[in-house]
Amino acid sequence: MFNVGGLELLAIALVALVVLGPDKLPAALRQAGSALGQLRRMSDAFRIDVTAALTDDAAERPGADLRVD
Repeated sequence: MFNVGGLELLAIALVALVVLGPDKLPAALRQAGSALGQLRRMSDAFRIDVTAALTDDAAERPGADLRVD
């Protein structure tokens, strides 16, 4: 997704360890994972809603995409 390699992840982890410290790092990672999961669920729900709306609209108007104005 972000095209981040192993060395970059190691550098990010070391910076996070120095900035947050070993006592706050697990809680911060848990919070970031929770936010990422919530964002992914919202994105999936939005995609499903848009797809459903588009398929419902196309089902109500058969042949609408063939009309040329």
